[in-house]
Amino acid sequence: MIRAGIDIGGTKIRVGLVTESGKLLASRRLTVAEITDLTAEVSGVLRALCRENDVDRVGFCGIGIPGTVSADGRRIEKTPNIAILTQDFADQLSRELGISCRMVQDSRAAAWGEYVAGAARGKTSVICVTLGTGIGTGIVLDGRIYGGALGYAGEMGHLPVKEKGRECGCGKRGCLEKYAAGLGLDCTAAEILGEGKTLQDLFAAASFGNVRAAAVIEEAVLLLGRALTAEINLLSPDCLLLSGGLAQCKEYVEPVMEYVRTHCYSAGRKPYIGLAALGENAPLIGAAMLERLNIPMWEAEALPSQEAAMRKTLENMMKELEMELDELQLQAVMTSIQNGLFILSGGPGTGKTTTINMMLRYFESEGLDIMLAAPTGRAAKRMTEATGFEAKTIHRLLELNSALSDEDNKKVRFERNELAPLEADVIIIDEMSMVDIQLFQALLKAVIPGTRLILVGDVNRLPSVGPGQVLRDIMDSKV
Repeated sequence: MIRAGIDIGGTKIRVGLVTESGKLLASRRLTVAEITDLTAEVSGVLRALCRENDVDRVGFCGIGIPGTVSADGRRIEKTPNIAILTQDFADQLSRELGISCRMVQDSRAAAWGEYVAGAARGKTSVICVTLGTGIGTGIVLDGRIYGGALGYAGEMGHLPVKEKGRECGCGKRGCLEKYAAGLGLDCTAAEILGEGKTLQDLFAAASFGNVRAAAVIEEAVLLLGRALTAEINLLSPDCLLLSGGLAQCKEYVEPVMEYVRTHCYSAGRKPYIGLAALGENAPLIGAAMLERLNIPMWEAEALPSQEAAMRKTLENMMKELEMELDELQLQAVMTSIQNGLFILSGGPGTGKTTTINMMLRYFESEGLDIMLAAPTGRAAKRMTEATGFEAKTIHRLLELNSALSDEDNKKVRFERNELAPLEADVIIIDEMSMVDIQLFQALLKAVIPGTRLILVGDVNRLPSVGPGQVLRDIMDSKV
């Protein structure tokens, strides 16, 4: 499915199309000052991009904005003065495009983009800090964008670091970003070097031996380093990324990262600390990917128009393929499309095979990469014969390394894991009742964020071949 992403800033807006895997297909830039009707302009650009890139349908639109958004992503609660941006912009655009549109704070969108398709891909939790004119922080914990109970999580730029310090746009004084981000360093440069001087002049002066310039830069490094270290010690992520224009200044960020590596708490393992990979595309890509895996920060349901369009597409495919699905099977297919994890259960004769075949035809029509597997060779062979798609045993899918494994002593080594994950958009596992907890753990390690995982089985049929009753436990949990 192709998705749309919109990144709204104070002076410019970027609109783009993003593939299922998080790759930017095409984008266009708009100037805020030249826009009179934001909904009309953005929808017009999206339609033009679709025509130019032979895209028939966009399934979802995510919007990153520089402000606070309601928990359901549909209403702006607080944002800088951008006159053309209305509080209910997401709903307006939904009505215009006929698809689900949701908003998110741009720094959170950037973090999600890096988590799904950037430098944090394959990690569990990430803090992504954008160093620009101010400081924006996006947090992803255990696969979820974290906004906090009040929705303000990540406002690291407004940590108080100076008593009765410089005035900040938030209404407080002495905030971190007034001393350790772009505009704050510009103020410092003007104080040290004279009116009109900027942070570039400040770093140049320090490189030529200006002691005062070097001292204030060192203080900024210390302030930012302490704040980042506190974030790591509080949240224990396995990845910290720095992005934004100021992150490209090596004289600044390298000492900051070294400070954090040296001072963050560790009991042997430390987080990866480095630069973000997606650059200015991160908020756009992250916003576009919000609906993926059904784990954005809200619990959103598809708009009636979107569900109706999906149902019509499936009904047309059923006619073309001469397949018959009852209402329950059709709902199962639609649910598998809308969610990142789906369980299809039922005894013999309940139509699981027909339902799986319809899922496969839909995902294939969307151009998605699909992998099929089962716990035994016999089950994998039956799956291949029933679907026409190649199915492997789970051990083969994960590339069992026989030379480094000792199955008698329960020491199994797979080449596919969190460091070398499975590159797939959809993974379907059949006869899931036979999968034990150790094999399922190995499988989950190799599944990257954004991959749809569909588990098929009958808890009353075939028992697990090893310890644990994974399928039964998942279903009993009612999660």
